[in-house]
Amino acid sequence: NNISYVQLIRLNTLIMLFISLSKAQKTLAQNVRERRLQMDLTQEGLAERSGVALSTLRKFEQAGLVSLESSLKILPTVGG
Repeated sequence: NNISYVQLIRLNTLIMLFISLSKAQKTLAQNVRERRLQMDLTQEGLAERSGVALSTLRKFEQAGLVSLESSLKILPTVGG
């Protein structure tokens, strides 16, 4: 069961897309954290203002993982 060249290219493209998305998520999280600090807000303060759980905000800042719903609450709060 050999993988064809086309399948290999497709797999490589998917891997690169995943890496790019992961990097974008982490960059967004970094930018939100920097903006939060510029606003002199703690994580607790931003969580309260945006209406997301503190654990959600921490997970977002640490790993870049956040739901669309939570990001739509956080971003306007920091001016994003």
